[in-house]
Amino acid sequence: MSQILAGDSLTTAMFEALAASRRRHLLRALIECTGDQPDAYAPLSRLATEITSREQHRPIVADDHCSRTEIALVHRHVPVLVDAGIVVRESTDDGTALALADHPVFETDWVHTLLESPGMDTDRLDRTLDALAPARRRTICGTLATRCDVVRVDDLVTALVTSEDDPADERSSLTIALVHDHLPVLADVGLLEYDRTERTVALATDADLWRVEWASESPLESVTDQLDRSGDGRANADGGVVGHDAGW
Repeated sequence: MSQILAGDSLTTAMFEALAASRRRHLLRALIECTGDQPDAYAPLSRLATEITSREQHRPIVADDHCSRTEIALVHRHVPVLVDAGIVVRESTDDGTALALADHPVFETDWVHTLLESPGMDTDRLDRTLDALAPARRRTICGTLATRCDVVRVDDLVTALVTSEDDPADERSSLTIALVHDHLPVLADVGLLEYDRTERTVALATDADLWRVEWASESPLESVTDQLDRSGDGRANADGGVVGHDAGW
């Protein structure tokens, strides 16, 4: 069971950092180039070539493609990883070089599994990790996993207020945030089934995410464990859904 990234803020930072395929490619290439050792630097130009080769599924790639990849890394992706404390950067006579930072992310099995075997197509994985970065959305999935049937949004709000010890006067703002932000985003990436008209919601127990290996090792393991125990909440003979652990 993974506990190193249990803190919500750290987990959020990790999901944000990993929510781009190019950053995942960069981390994997850096691990392979440096042997997963902090302070072992690799030239950014070499990393850009490796990333371009991975993206194009070719061992040999054009120099101009590598140059464009390097520019994107410098201006977009490397700053995100540096700000998150995951990599360190230094300038050398030959250009920019990167090294892995001494960060707890590299001590967790699920991150290595994600980098090596994501188990989902690139675009879907990017959008899913980005959607799950806010801690509240991970809590929503975990809460709904204990109720594999359809629930009313108002009941979900009650469960969240109780579990998070939010004051009662926050109920209205929480409902607005769920209806207009969190639930639509999670539904858009296929993790929830959300009916705006009926104001009901359910966990999408057949979502690809719950079946990939890294998710069961990650901070999402409470969801995957619950689905394993409940048999995924399959539909009953009347067309409804059987709820396991119906009480909140």
